[in-house]
Amino acid sequence: MIVGNIIEILLKQNYSDKFDIKEFDKQLTILALNENDGNREKAAKELFIAERTIYRKIRKYSITIQDKKEIKKIHKTKTDRIQKHII
Repeated sequence: MIVGNIIEILLKQNYSDKFDIKEFDKQLTILALNENDGNREKAAKELFIAERTIYRKIRKYSITIQDKKEIKKIHKTKTDRIQKHII
């Protein structure tokens, strides 16, 4: 679920700079799309926004398939590390 990953996104922010809400919004949008395999309708529902809004965010932040793949790769690496630690 997205909510669990919000803290991770926040921790990636460099606190020596001002908090970048636009970058946070972009990463959250990418994460929602990734978690829902690119399904915009499901991603929008998970973020509690209209489907049209997710389309606007994709255009606004120039989100590409490459962005989604990169987030997926990072998420898989993290999951692999957690699973190895548990075992």
